[in-house]
Amino acid sequence: MTLSRLIAFLVTPIMTALALSAAGPALAQIENGIPPNELNAGYIMEAEREVLRNMQRLNAQARREPPAQSLANAQAAVTGAGATCQVTEAKLLGKTSESASIYEATCLTGPGYLLIASTPPQAVSCIVAAQSATQNVAGPGNETTFVCTMPANQNGMAVLAAYAREAGIQCQVDSAGPVGTANGQTVYEIGCAGADGYRLKRTDTGWEKTECWIIVSAGSRCASTTPEEQFATMKARLAGTDAAACEVDGGRFMGANANGAFYEARCAGSDGYIFHVKDEVTDRVIPCAIAAPIGGGCTLTPVRAAMPAPAAPPPST
Repeated sequence: MTLSRLIAFLVTPIMTALALSAAGPALAQIENGIPPNELNAGYIMEAEREVLRNMQRLNAQARREPPAQSLANAQAAVTGAGATCQVTEAKLLGKTSESASIYEATCLTGPGYLLIASTPPQAVSCIVAAQSATQNVAGPGNETTFVCTMPANQNGMAVLAAYAREAGIQCQVDSAGPVGTANGQTVYEIGCAGADGYRLKRTDTGWEKTECWIIVSAGSRCASTTPEEQFATMKARLAGTDAAACEVDGGRFMGANANGAFYEARCAGSDGYIFHVKDEVTDRVIPCAIAAPIGGGCTLTPVRAAMPAPAAPPPST
């Protein structure tokens, strides 16, 4: 019995390393140095798919096990699989063809898991299992879909919204879900109501977040974020600057380093801008007409040719 295959997604967060060199007192050249193998690389949650594929169901009588034993076995399995979870409840779901027990477990914090108590143990988070179920393709061999059914495990959106807050994302989360894996870690996409979204990946020191402006400008897409939401975020970043009147109808991420990031904003019916953001604050705005030294200048806004200087008056006689 199998689950349908998980769809491959472009998920690796884009970490840009951009070299900035001086080009005058106020302007700088931007050299785009996005590392290879981190753009347009698809990843399949292959390990999770294999775990779900190997699950089998037992009849109700065969699934009986003392609750305390299920709790202990599930805790041993989740710990052995390398997942962080203090198991608060567990139930035996069945066994694999190799007689390894399958459990659903709830955790004190974070998502619950589907577990195989094999050697070594294997774990799939309830969030990933739910995403797999939504992608299930009808057909022979796909009749059995493993999802978490315990009430405490029906909180995927709340869990991912909490992850977003931990990562410092200050928005109203209106959609969230896994989109693949990168370097062994699940990558999540966070949609924000009326604003630009993010991709999230856990690291050894916390969360790595990548705004969708970076994802989109690199040639990929954020399914949970609309262009209008991205334009709204860009307009908000221009508030209080000389470009505050810009009605943003296009934009792009240009590059970033430790000193901040550069963006281009296209303005409806008027000239566009390149602007610099550091620590969430826009500290420099350059009209496209004079922005050519910055990363090659504006590409979304036609730059008007400079007016010729007026002819000098004839010398007086």
